[in-house]
Amino acid sequence: MPVICYPRNCDSVAFLLGRDDLRNVRSKHVNSLVLQLLENRRTVVLFTHRHSLDALRYALPQELQIVQTHSLRREGQAGPLGWLITDTPWGLCDLAYIERRD
Repeated sequence: MPVICYPRNCDSVAFLLGRDDLRNVRSKHVNSLVLQLLENRRTVVLFTHRHSLDALRYALPQELQIVQTHSLRREGQAGPLGWLITDTPWGLCDLAYIERRD
């Protein structure tokens, strides 16, 4: 299944999955992302910016639907060293499973 990182690459996830085929699409090329999503029946999108999922929802045509999403953001920092822990593990904010409607 195609996996696309938006709007930045996510090398840590590619490493963890053992894949070297994760594509990256910048936010200024959202039309290119939509075209790639239309080419595939199903696609997983890894969002690496906190507002990217909402921006893509706005840009999706009716031929595409977001079937499932999952947020990876942490709600709060734990303990006295919480400031050392980022609020998004591996640079990810959200995941989305997107399908093309036929």
